[in-house]
Amino acid sequence: MKLQESISALKAEKTNKVTSRFPCRVLLLHSREDYCDAVSSLRSLCDRSVSSDELFSSEDVMPAYDKLIEEIKSNEWVWLPGVSEYLRLFYKSEQRTERFAKLWHTIVDASSTGRIIIPLWNCDSLWYDTSLGLSTDERQKDFVYSISDYEAVSEQMNITVFSSAFEEYINQLSGKYTLIFGLREWYDRMLSETQIPTDYYLLTKQARSVSQAMGDITIRPIKTTYEFIRENLQDGFELKEEVCSEEMLSELFDESLKNSSIRDAILHRFNIVTFDGVAVMAKWSDFSKGKQQLLRLWYRLNPDNSYLCHCFEKYGLGEIEEHILLDIFDVMQFHNEWVAEYQQLIKVLNLKKNETYFEKLSIIPTYEERLAFLTGDTREERIYILRMVGQWLKQDAAQVCASKMLKLRYPLLQAYLGLMPDELGSVYNEYISEYKAHKLANTLPESDERFFRGIEPDSLPFRYSVINQKITDSTVMLWIDGLGFEYLSLLLDKLAQSEDGTVVSCTLTQALLPTETEFNEQWKQMSVPYEKLNKLDKLAHKGVVDEPDYYTCIEEQIAFFNRVSDKANELLKNYQRVIITGDHGASRLAARFFHTRKGLPVFKDATPLSHGRYCSIKTKPVGVYEDLKETTDSSGQHYLVFTSYNHFSLSGFAAGKDDDNVIYGEVHGGASPEEMIVPVVVFDSKVSLPLNVKWSYDKSEAKLKRKVAKAAIEFSKEIKTLEVKAGTVEAEVCDTGDGKTWTLSFEKITPGAYNLIIVADGKIVNIDKPLTVIPALGGGGDF
Repeated sequence: MKLQESISALKAEKTNKVTSRFPCRVLLLHSREDYCDAVSSLRSLCDRSVSSDELFSSEDVMPAYDKLIEEIKSNEWVWLPGVSEYLRLFYKSEQRTERFAKLWHTIVDASSTGRIIIPLWNCDSLWYDTSLGLSTDERQKDFVYSISDYEAVSEQMNITVFSSAFEEYINQLSGKYTLIFGLREWYDRMLSETQIPTDYYLLTKQARSVSQAMGDITIRPIKTTYEFIRENLQDGFELKEEVCSEEMLSELFDESLKNSSIRDAILHRFNIVTFDGVAVMAKWSDFSKGKQQLLRLWYRLNPDNSYLCHCFEKYGLGEIEEHILLDIFDVMQFHNEWVAEYQQLIKVLNLKKNETYFEKLSIIPTYEERLAFLTGDTREERIYILRMVGQWLKQDAAQVCASKMLKLRYPLLQAYLGLMPDELGSVYNEYISEYKAHKLANTLPESDERFFRGIEPDSLPFRYSVINQKITDSTVMLWIDGLGFEYLSLLLDKLAQSEDGTVVSCTLTQALLPTETEFNEQWKQMSVPYEKLNKLDKLAHKGVVDEPDYYTCIEEQIAFFNRVSDKANELLKNYQRVIITGDHGASRLAARFFHTRKGLPVFKDATPLSHGRYCSIKTKPVGVYEDLKETTDSSGQHYLVFTSYNHFSLSGFAAGKDDDNVIYGEVHGGASPEEMIVPVVVFDSKVSLPLNVKWSYDKSEAKLKRKVAKAAIEFSKEIKTLEVKAGTVEAEVCDTGDGKTWTLSFEKITPGAYNLIIVADGKIVNIDKPLTVIPALGGGGDF
């Protein structure tokens, strides 16, 4: 039948108001041209089309064909597009639900003159498919018009259906495809289009009900992003679903839209052109889980003989960092070439070394080689190095001091172990170097006599006299409680790094006995400004809070000199010279001997103090031990102080009692070299401080007495000449004796506020407040 014949027959039914109990009529059209002509005719013939509101209760539900008859009037003619696409897409669903079949087989009142006209394109095989049951009722065969206006040709259509899994990728998909969202929009397109598209892309929650079809009309439902990516990446077949998480697929989705290869896709996600495992791992902590999985995928697809590949092949992402940190110790004997890569990885990943790491590291027999696996950037690493160096010193102290790797990894420790300036005497250098070795190794010398050979602290100048010789008019003292000459090499090394100051001298001096703070508070006897730092002494006595390990204490002692250096440089902002010294030193060895050596009996009427390092006495006893030195304090109290590591019998805690139990603890009070010898370091500014002036006692007011107002000003350093004016009144100036404090006398000056003009040594100097002259009697006369 020709299309026009069928349209004429339908017109006749409408014109003649032919009644029918079967309201549906179907046009089977075999070409796109037939379909377009049919739609054009039906727009004129019918009263209206079936609206999407009548078919769909929401945006993405199945069309309610079975309810449609309830929406149409008994005498109304409507046309219904899209059924052929529905049958193709939801073939199996229709078999089960008979949504459309119920509409087609609907029987209405015999008086009804309304019709539902349904154009179907390229749908003959589906119409006569007995499983759908559309052509089974002989009563309806005359209501099916098979149109053949045009010669039958092979016409193709490609339909891609995306499931709801693609909803988060709508923006990306819309950038490449003309996408239809939901079945309601899909139906509206069928209503509005005058041409049947050759292909279209539909995103619907009903994708699970779509049947795949191959042939002239291809229907391709894509239910998962994995399927889409696998199909669209050039070598997507290499992807295995069990290793493709949603996070990783999310990373690859955009790349699949470009039809990239997997390798190019991964490189692009890492924003690199050439793969470099170490460089990629530098961003590991910032990577999403998906990007981390991409890196593992890279190594699965591109295995190489690298340490990183080894780790990714063996372990899951959750444990990868731990195994990067630790596996090297198990494999480096077979892959020594991995060590360099490992060290780069540790640096870029900034992995924290744990107890297991240090245990594995300690298996390496060579100390220098162990240092190659450390950076010294963390407290834990520095404590490990200190413990290791303690063992190393027992074997070869010279090798420790000469180690370039140790200097690179822990420069402060190397500076601590370094030598003092030669001019201080080789005997002192030798002694303190051996003392430091014993301290770090937690060992004891065999005898006091041999250990103290050639050391005579009594021959050194007294600290007070050395300091007095070094004081200038712009000096500040920096007192460090517990600063023995043990730390001098470290202190000098830190000060040498200063951009603001330079060390002009350092001297070994003797502290007062007993070596306790109360006998050495010389800052109270000097008219020089000072600051005092106490942490070093607190560490010697109490260690680090809640951490009794002595190497933890030593790490803090050494690190403390960063603060000392900072403080010295800070003081140079206001003073030309900083003199750094200590009130006394401290002895680790005396603390150890307190536990390993039996205490000596205390004399009658003597009181042992400071772990028995000295005692107070009323009168000198008979039979004094030869290693005791007598001294008297400023109040006349007498003391006996040990010059060796002996001590009076006394209970208490001083330190760990054996070589293996390395507990914090140092003592002082005795006269061993490390307790008694303190350095005096003179640290000068590299530039001269500017000349400043201030009011003496911050008093800028002057009361008129006998028509004269008097005030005083102080300069930051000594000056030779001074001129001062208050308005037109020139002051009579007078140096009080130190060249820094000057008195000013203004004769015949009237009450008021005056900005002074001050010229010192030919240079104008500004003062912060004006001079305020007030009347003698509060506003009356001048007297």
